[in-house]
Order: sequence, then C-alpha cells, then structure tokens
Amino acid sequence: MTYIKKNKDLYVILSLFLLAELLINPIGEFPLNDDWAYAKIIKIIMLKGVVEPSEWSEAFFLTQMFWGLAFCKIFGFSFTVLRFSEIIVAFIGVIVFNRILNRITQSSTLVFLGTLLLVFNPVFLQQSNTFQTDIPFMVLSLICFYCLFRYVQDQVWRYYLIGLTFAVFAILIRQTGIA
Repeated sequence: MTYIKKNKDLYVILSLFLLAELLINPIGEFPLNDDWAYAKIIKIIMLKGVVEPSEWSEAFFLTQMFWGLAFCKIFGFSFTVLRFSEIIVAFIGVIVFNRILNRITQSSTLVFLGTLLLVFNPVFLQQSNTFQTDIPFMVLSLICFYCLFRYVQDQVWRYYLIGLTFAVFAILIRQTGIA
C-alpha cells in the first residue's frame, strides 16, 4: 500500500500519457515520418527471413529490430503494432525518468513537473507514435544512466554491469551513442 501512495503522482502521469495516446489515436496502416524505412526491414524479415538493411535509414537499429520483430511475430506485421511497441518503450521511459528524478531530488513537486514535461514534450509525444529510433535510444540511455547512477550511489557492481549492458543495447540502435 505504501508503494501505491508513494507513486500516486507517477500513476497520474502515466494515466495522462495513456489519455493523450487515446486522443492521438496511433492506429493506422501508414508510415509516419521516416519510420517506413525501419518498418520495411521488419517486413522483409517477416516475409523472407533475411535482414536487408534499408539504404534510407542511417542507424542499424539492431536492438529495436529485435523488439519490433518480437511484436510482429506475436501480432503480425503492421504499422499499428510497431507503433504500440514504441508506445510501450516510451511508457517504460517515463517510469525510468521518474525514478531518476526521484533519486536526484526529494521534491515530489519537481519530480512530478519534470516527468510531466517529458511526457508532454512535443518531440517525445510525437516520436512515441512512430517506429523511429529516437525513443528506444533515449529510453535505453536513460536505463543505462539510472543503473550507473545507482552504482555511483550504492557501490553495487550489479548496477554497473546492467548499466553497461543497456549502453551496448543503446549503441546497437544508434551508433552515435558510443560518444
């Protein structure tokens, strides 16, 4: 019960995010922005069983490819399925970002406002509804940061190793993440 009371603000924000997604209505069999290039790779894997990188997409996006492929294997290929897989990643990102803010400040007001700013940032909200690499890269980077931050605070090696693992996953989406 204490856990629910402590995270009431997070539940409110996640509910607002889901409400925003209902208003946006991410359902539709059409690409948004350049996500057709990444979706095309998934579709070719589903049809032919081979990976044919797109000439259009800059990032190799290996981690995201496996994520999208898992959803398409279960629900079938569609832009809607790929968008919902991305919304789930964004949802996880909101939770992790909230946890980071909770570790940085004791002010529940700052944590609430900071998390709310992330959710309703136009770029975050828009990119959460595409199958582009921005949100998965950001979320994996946040998880990496959270784990490494926990390592610095708690000196538990497990957090260091998990953080490095998520750094590798992030780099496998966008190779510029190595910087």
